[in-house]
Amino acid sequence: MKVLIFAGRVWVCVATIVLVTSTTDLVIMIRALKRMKAPKFFTAIAFMTYRYLFLTLHEVYSLLLAKESRTFTRKRTLNLKSMKYLGNSFASLFIRAYERSERVYLAMVARGYTGLGDDLGNANFRHGPNDMALGVLIVTLGIFAILLNIMHVG
Repeated sequence: MKVLIFAGRVWVCVATIVLVTSTTDLVIMIRALKRMKAPKFFTAIAFMTYRYLFLTLHEVYSLLLAKESRTFTRKRTLNLKSMKYLGNSFASLFIRAYERSERVYLAMVARGYTGLGDDLGNANFRHGPNDMALGVLIVTLGIFAILLNIMHVG
Protein backbone atom coordinates (compact mmCIF):
# COMPACT_ATOMS: atom_id res chain seq x y z
CA MET A 1 0.00 0.00 0.00
CA LYS A 2 2.85 2.39 0.84
CA VAL A 3 4.34 1.75 -2.59
CA LEU A 4 1.08 2.83 -4.22
CA ILE A 5 0.93 5.99 -2.11
CA PHE A 6 4.53 6.81 -2.98
CA ALA A 7 3.93 6.14 -6.68
CA GLY A 8 0.82 8.31 -6.56
CA ARG A 9 2.72 11.19 -4.97
CA VAL A 10 5.50 10.93 -7.52
CA TRP A 11 2.95 10.82 -10.34
CA VAL A 12 1.19 13.93 -9.02
CA CYS A 13 4.51 15.80 -8.73
CA VAL A 14 5.62 14.86 -12.24
CA ALA A 15 2.19 15.65 -13.71
CA THR A 16 2.22 19.06 -12.01
CA ILE A 17 5.69 19.87 -13.31
CA VAL A 18 4.72 18.80 -16.84
CA LEU A 19 1.52 20.84 -16.67
CA VAL A 20 3.25 23.99 -15.42
CA THR A 21 6.14 23.79 -17.87
CA SER A 22 3.90 23.07 -20.84
CA THR A 23 1.47 25.90 -20.14
CA THR A 24 3.82 28.63 -18.91
CA ASP A 25 6.63 30.31 -20.77
CA LEU A 26 10.03 29.72 -19.19
CA VAL A 27 10.86 33.42 -19.05
CA ILE A 28 7.67 34.07 -17.08
CA MET A 29 8.51 31.24 -14.67
CA ILE A 30 12.01 32.61 -14.11
CA ARG A 31 10.62 36.12 -13.58
CA ALA A 32 8.23 34.68 -11.02
CA LEU A 33 11.13 32.92 -9.30
CA LYS A 34 13.00 36.24 -9.18
CA ARG A 35 9.93 37.91 -7.73
CA MET A 36 9.69 35.21 -5.05
CA LYS A 37 13.32 35.96 -4.12
CA ALA A 38 14.77 32.68 -5.40
CA PRO A 39 18.58 32.67 -5.41
CA LYS A 40 19.96 34.57 -8.39
CA PHE A 41 22.42 31.78 -9.05
CA PHE A 42 19.55 29.27 -9.47
CA THR A 43 17.60 31.49 -11.85
CA ALA A 44 20.73 32.24 -13.89
CA ILE A 45 21.53 28.53 -14.23
CA ALA A 46 17.94 27.73 -15.23
CA PHE A 47 17.91 30.43 -17.90
CA MET A 48 21.34 29.49 -19.29
CA THR A 49 20.32 25.82 -19.41
CA TYR A 50 17.27 26.79 -21.43
CA ARG A 51 19.38 28.85 -23.81
CA TYR A 52 22.08 26.22 -24.32
CA LEU A 53 19.62 23.33 -24.68
CA PHE A 54 18.70 24.39 -28.18
CA LEU A 55 22.32 24.92 -29.17
CA THR A 56 23.16 21.42 -27.99
CA LEU A 57 20.21 19.94 -29.88
CA HIS A 58 21.45 21.69 -33.01
CA GLU A 59 24.90 20.14 -32.50
CA VAL A 60 23.31 16.68 -32.09
CA TYR A 61 21.37 17.18 -35.30
CA SER A 62 24.56 18.21 -37.13
CA LEU A 63 26.39 15.13 -35.86
CA LEU A 64 23.57 12.79 -36.86
CA LEU A 65 23.37 14.38 -40.29
CA ALA A 66 27.12 13.96 -40.76
CA LYS A 67 26.90 10.30 -39.69
CA GLU A 68 24.01 9.58 -42.04
CA SER A 69 25.79 11.23 -44.95
CA ARG A 70 28.90 9.06 -44.41
CA THR A 71 27.16 5.72 -43.86
CA PHE A 72 25.94 3.50 -46.64
CA THR A 73 24.36 0.65 -44.68
CA ARG A 74 21.73 0.70 -42.01
CA LYS A 75 22.92 -2.06 -39.71
CA ARG A 76 21.29 -1.87 -36.32
CA THR A 77 23.61 -4.32 -34.57
CA LEU A 78 25.41 -3.32 -31.44
CA ASN A 79 29.04 -4.35 -31.67
CA LEU A 80 32.37 -3.00 -30.49
CA LYS A 81 32.84 -0.83 -33.58
CA SER A 82 29.46 0.85 -33.22
CA MET A 83 30.05 1.41 -29.49
CA LYS A 84 33.41 3.03 -30.26
CA TYR A 85 31.78 5.28 -32.86
CA LEU A 86 29.04 6.20 -30.39
CA GLY A 87 31.63 7.12 -27.76
CA ASN A 88 33.55 9.22 -30.25
CA SER A 89 30.32 10.95 -31.27
CA PHE A 90 29.48 11.81 -27.66
CA ALA A 91 32.98 13.14 -27.05
CA SER A 92 32.77 15.23 -30.21
CA LEU A 93 29.34 16.48 -29.18
CA PHE A 94 30.55 17.62 -25.77
CA ILE A 95 33.60 19.35 -27.21
CA ARG A 96 31.59 21.12 -29.91
CA ALA A 97 28.83 22.12 -27.48
CA TYR A 98 31.36 23.45 -24.97
CA GLU A 99 33.19 25.50 -27.61
CA ARG A 100 29.95 26.88 -29.00
CA SER A 101 28.57 27.74 -25.57
CA GLU A 102 31.83 29.52 -24.77
CA ARG A 103 31.51 31.61 -27.93
CA VAL A 104 27.87 32.43 -27.17
CA TYR A 105 28.68 33.36 -23.58
CA LEU A 106 31.54 35.65 -24.62
CA ALA A 107 29.25 37.31 -27.17
CA MET A 108 26.61 37.83 -24.47
CA VAL A 109 29.18 39.35 -22.10
CA ALA A 110 30.37 41.65 -24.89
CA ARG A 111 26.77 42.86 -25.23
CA GLY A 112 26.35 43.62 -21.52
CA TYR A 113 25.21 40.35 -19.94
CA THR A 114 25.91 40.36 -16.19
CA GLY A 115 25.27 36.69 -15.55
CA LEU A 116 22.60 36.99 -12.88
CA GLY A 117 19.42 37.00 -14.91
CA ASP A 118 19.04 40.76 -14.83
CA ASP A 119 18.22 40.80 -18.54
CA LEU A 120 14.80 39.26 -17.92
CA GLY A 121 13.20 42.59 -17.12
CA ASN A 122 10.95 43.45 -14.23
CA ALA A 123 7.63 41.66 -14.27
CA ASN A 124 4.45 43.15 -12.88
CA PHE A 125 2.36 40.24 -11.68
CA ARG A 126 -1.16 41.11 -10.65
CA HIS A 127 -3.33 38.87 -8.52
CA GLY A 128 -6.97 38.63 -9.43
CA PRO A 129 -9.94 36.89 -7.84
CA ASN A 130 -9.32 33.73 -9.86
CA ASP A 131 -5.76 33.53 -8.53
CA MET A 132 -6.99 33.94 -4.97
CA ALA A 133 -9.61 31.22 -5.45
CA LEU A 134 -6.99 28.86 -6.86
CA GLY A 135 -4.66 29.60 -3.94
CA VAL A 136 -7.43 28.90 -1.43
CA LEU A 137 -8.26 25.65 -3.25
CA ILE A 138 -4.64 24.50 -3.22
CA VAL A 139 -4.22 25.31 0.48
CA THR A 140 -7.51 23.54 1.29
CA LEU A 141 -6.50 20.43 -0.63
CA GLY A 142 -3.12 20.45 1.10
CA ILE A 143 -4.72 20.65 4.54
CA PHE A 144 -7.16 17.90 3.56
CA ALA A 145 -4.28 15.65 2.44
CA ILE A 146 -2.41 16.29 5.69
CA LEU A 147 -5.51 15.45 7.73
CA LEU A 148 -6.01 12.23 5.78
CA ASN A 149 -2.40 11.32 6.43
CA ILE A 150 -2.77 12.05 10.16
CA MET A 151 -5.93 9.93 10.38
CA HIS A 152 -4.11 7.10 8.49
CA VAL A 153 -6.71 7.02 5.73
CA GLY A 154 -5.28 5.51 2.55
